[in-house]
Amino acid sequence: HLVFTNAALIVGLVALLGLLLQGKRGGEVFSGTVKTAIGLLIIGAGAGFLVGEIIPFVSLFQDVTGLQ
Repeated sequence: HLVFTNAALIVGLVALLGLLLQGKRGGEVFSGTVKTAIGLLIIGAGAGFLVGEIIPFVSLFQDVTGLQ
């Protein structure tokens, strides 16, 4: 169940499959798979940080404009 709930693992498996189908060497397959999974984890962490920083401004904007 863990594999199907983690987007980085799913995208990593897709990258693995694609690299294998392209006939890449073992080192390239491993490197490409790991880089893809870690890259997605980094993007997810950055997006989470950004959303966490924006939330206070949303409530401030709602107070100033009176919008809900």
